[in-house]
Amino acid sequence: MSTPKLNLVYGGNPDYTLLASCAGDEDTGGGLCAFDGHTLQVIDRVSSAGLRVEGDRIIRLLRTPISTGGGEFVVYDARGVRQYFRVDELSDGHYFAWDGDHIVVASTGTNSILWISMSGAVDRVWRIPGDDDSCHLNEVVLHENRLFVCVFGDYGDYRGYKGRERSGDGYVFDLETGDKVVRGLCAPHSPRHFDGAWAVCSSMRNEFIQFASDGATPERTALLEGFTRGVAVSDDYIFVGESARRSDPGRIQRGAIAVLSRTTLETVSRIRLPFQEVSELALAPRELVEGTRIGFRTNLLRIHEQDQLFLFHQLGLEPKRIWATSDPLPPEQCRAGVSAAIPDSFELGKLTLVDCTIQNLGECFYSPGISNPVSLSYKWQRTKRSPMMEHQEGLRTGLPCVLPPHGKLNLRMEVMPPPLPGEYLFIVTLVQDGVRWFDEIDPANACSAVVVVREPQQTQAPDSSTDAPAYLAPRKN
Repeated sequence: MSTPKLNLVYGGNPDYTLLASCAGDEDTGGGLCAFDGHTLQVIDRVSSAGLRVEGDRIIRLLRTPISTGGGEFVVYDARGVRQYFRVDELSDGHYFAWDGDHIVVASTGTNSILWISMSGAVDRVWRIPGDDDSCHLNEVVLHENRLFVCVFGDYGDYRGYKGRERSGDGYVFDLETGDKVVRGLCAPHSPRHFDGAWAVCSSMRNEFIQFASDGATPERTALLEGFTRGVAVSDDYIFVGESARRSDPGRIQRGAIAVLSRTTLETVSRIRLPFQEVSELALAPRELVEGTRIGFRTNLLRIHEQDQLFLFHQLGLEPKRIWATSDPLPPEQCRAGVSAAIPDSFELGKLTLVDCTIQNLGECFYSPGISNPVSLSYKWQRTKRSPMMEHQEGLRTGLPCVLPPHGKLNLRMEVMPPPLPGEYLFIVTLVQDGVRWFDEIDPANACSAVVVVREPQQTQAPDSSTDAPAYLAPRKN
């Protein structure tokens, strides 16, 4: 079944992307995928388990098998990795909820639930009696400010659920009361509460089930192709992960995401994945997904240095200089998109930072290397109301990395105004030292605005009256 174009609308907002956290032991490996409604992209190849979108962050749990112990969380915002922390007490961490203060995660390997602060500290532990991983406690979900937990069944021995996954012993229960809200499941995963009732993957039977409000009566069931695990719900669709079963590799060779109609539960489409197992699915705003693509590459200078060194190390060389040289660009390749948050005025003699965005619209690389580096810069030109002065060139802001064709960079440019107050035309553009200014080829390679350079504001001497702040008051002997 081919994948049609899908409108990923969530809460009435169409600017969403479907993320898939994937795994795969000793075969395809795992990683993070993004589906924008049209195409699937592999963001990275790091095996992952739980995944959640919370406000302006994406929280990701990396997969760590029970044999090695420990767990790792990576937190993203729109600019890349914001935080990483390791939790040694976590064993075979599966899926997690966010209660506003803590990551509440299933430590499957220890039959436990851990409350983890954003510093990585474990503030609380709750445990089901029995040997480690006896009941395969695998998920914690938050619904109406209450925590609900998903298990394979009531077993006391290590992996006592093995061979019993089809027995229907699985259930979802209220952590505070112990009440079973959904029962009769076969190796359950991914409980969700929406449209007024619970829905759960009965994974061993390849099913996704929507229950009646009593939690015991299945109202609708979708029979899918693989081991069901990972659920995300948009305004129009229910996305359910399908994994290749480890015990039955001949059934399906690769994981997929089944796209179900939210109104009928019929399979609308299927998104094929390059990995064998789907761990978790989540809908995320597009700007947050961009942060997962940036990842740890948040410092462009650091990354550029490491990339340059890597090229030399691949050749077995120790470089005397790591920066690439920059040859003169032909005029037809000096094409750039430039935008800047230009203020209305600048203060005489005061260095000011201006936020800029540049994009390489040519077909050559723009390099900061010698002998003809490409830089971001600016010019001051006279208007009819300007004082008498020559046109002036501004300070150079070096590119932190090589800018490839169609690449884009956000930079902060230092600006020093002319030495005379008055009105000026301020032009922001690129320049290749010793070659040319880009705006001289085409004014479209720049952005500009008429601004005022003003005298510095006079600061008043502090008032020694009783109304002055305490730290300015005269000292009493």
